[in-house]
Amino acid sequence: MKTTILLLLVTFAGANACTNSELLKPEISLKSDTVKYKLKGGETLYFENSKLTLMFDSIASDSRCPIGVHCIWAGEVVAVFKINEQTYNLRPGEELKFEHFKLKLVDVFPYPEAGMAIKQTDYTIEFFVFE
Repeated sequence: MKTTILLLLVTFAGANACTNSELLKPEISLKSDTVKYKLKGGETLYFENSKLTLMFDSIASDSRCPIGVHCIWAGEVVAVFKINEQTYNLRPGEELKFEHFKLKLVDVFPYPEAGMAIKQTDYTIEFFVFE
């Protein structure tokens, strides 16, 4: 019973975070050592001070428990990135190092809802880039 209540609270908190966030336009140059970005599915970020390109390619899987559904497992979401044509998979909280940068995936929006399909182009990722 305690697990069910905790899962519902976590699901509710995640849903609120998703609806209250605003879409930020990516900054193209890295002016400080940490920059926060948001990209929609298929968008590419070009780094001015480097020959790197970072593309949010797609969502490989999204098994997160939909809003309004009671689940035993919270599920997970896996985002697919292409960095200079090499493919990488990341889950929220995971980090990836490339050249002198480090990328940390923070979250994936929107959160699934029962009976609603999400198109690849409707997904948005939020991530940090550390120099």
